[in-house]
Amino acid sequence: MHMFIMRRLPTVQKRKLFPRTLVSDIIWQQEQGKRYGPSARLYSKAEYIWLASSGELTQQSTLFRFTYIIETLRAMDWIDWLVSAKEWEKKS
Repeated sequence: MHMFIMRRLPTVQKRKLFPRTLVSDIIWQQEQGKRYGPSARLYSKAEYIWLASSGELTQQSTLFRFTYIIETLRAMDWIDWLVSAKEWEKKS
């Protein structure tokens, strides 16, 4: 699936198959695909961009959108930490 998407993205960009508002997302996906290879999870990112641009994402609950973005960040090796309110206040 990764190679299919990587081959398709330049064609999509060249033929202007999507609105101009998505050009930066298409370029970002190409960079992610080159940088991370198959672990970039381009399919799920493309799915998210589609949901966001089609308006379907706004129909999802806030919890769904929050969970989706956290899972995406974790897949990109983002490390999250849980801190207590006391620790948070010290840092602020």
